[in-house]
Amino acid sequence: MNESPTIAPKSLGRLLLWLGIVAAIAGIVAFGVLTMALHILHTPWYTPVLGTIGAALVLCALMRRRSVTRFVVQFLSLVLAALEWWFVTFYVVLPHYSGPVAVGQSFSEFSAELADGTPFTRADLSGSKNTVLVFFRGWW
Repeated sequence: MNESPTIAPKSLGRLLLWLGIVAAIAGIVAFGVLTMALHILHTPWYTPVLGTIGAALVLCALMRRRSVTRFVVQFLSLVLAALEWWFVTFYVVLPHYSGPVAVGQSFSEFSAELADGTPFTRADLSGSKNTVLVFFRGWW
């Protein structure tokens, strides 16, 4: 009779623990690679999702066998997931879209920085000449 090999409960708990740690850290690593190395700017929703999955996997490992190490890893993974959710929900939120500017109306107040580092505000658009403002999202 061929029986499929089974994983012992202790090693399954250890596997769940390591998978949880890897999942919790994978989101941060992916965000760092995409942002720093590939220069892709976006809202990293996958980071807190992977952090939450990691915390859930560590919780499953903790339920299989309780130890101080697993409690500490559980606490750290929960704190990491909470910080990631805060980062995505509050820190990298795009400004409220107020719609396009109608002809004859002025822009809302804004401030930006030109490529050479000099500040650029709404006051720079005023004057006697016509102005066209073009937003270009480049890949640098």
